[in-house]
Amino acid sequence: MKKLFTCILLSLVSLLASIAQTPALPERYFPYPEPPENLTTLEERTSYLVEHFWERCNFKSAFSSQTKFAQAFDDYISFMPYADGRVVHESIDRLIKEVKKNPKNMLTLARLAESRLYDGESDYTSDELYLPFARAAVATKGIPSADRKQFEEHIASIEHTIVGSPIADLTLTLPDGSRHQLSEMTGRYTLIFVDRPGDMDNLLARTRLSADPSINELIADGYLQVIILTPAAPDDAWRASVADYPSNWIVAASPEAATCLDMRYVPTIYYLNRDNLILSKTLETENLLGAFHVVLSNRKAKNAASSTQQP
Repeated sequence: MKKLFTCILLSLVSLLASIAQTPALPERYFPYPEPPENLTTLEERTSYLVEHFWERCNFKSAFSSQTKFAQAFDDYISFMPYADGRVVHESIDRLIKEVKKNPKNMLTLARLAESRLYDGESDYTSDELYLPFARAAVATKGIPSADRKQFEEHIASIEHTIVGSPIADLTLTLPDGSRHQLSEMTGRYTLIFVDRPGDMDNLLARTRLSADPSINELIADGYLQVIILTPAAPDDAWRASVADYPSNWIVAASPEAATCLDMRYVPTIYYLNRDNLILSKTLETENLLGAFHVVLSNRKAKNAASSTQQP
């Protein structure tokens, strides 16, 4: 993640520099705005670019070259992580208002937003920024119903798993056939690992998490529980496939998870607090391992301090 952030930042700095030097390079689809010299901070300059980005775009012909428009859109969203949030949302609203006059163009724009902001493999994903495009596509008459339905599914998936909201109360079936509601499993922090049998990235992440000393110590200490969840029916084939899964993990299956959980990211890992509120759904394995190492170290330091204060 650090390497990816560095690459994005370097690309942004290069783009900002090129804009300052030559604001209307031929390879650009239309002239980009040039931030005034009195705007000196990264946030000020990127906010200006986001706010004024589309002002010199001729939307009557902009979609005649989807390749060039896509490149302009890529440049546009590259500024967003560093710009003021209010400016970003207002700019998106203006862009949508202009484009939705033509349903075909609105669909093209929504698909671009999907691939750049929603796809789990893209460089920069943002549910918050993708939702306005998806909602606009659903609300635009003239877009085929199949496309609108897909955007509706995206919206539902995101809204069910927004960070800070309670996770869906899934019905979990364990290998012994017993059934439990996820809401019953409270009282500790929970890591839900969505299992994808046959996926190598999934296997590597599962192996690293199951072997991590910090995670295993936190489980033994009662601080953490790990649920490995298969989003499929709990049949005999599933029971056979999970027979050798970690004994200190809760192994479960839930067909409804396939529609209730956002599973764009591989591996898909949800971290919940004691009230089953979603704390994260995008943590990479390396960052997750580091975070639990810090949690364990802090708990040990706190316990050590408490013991020394005892009379």
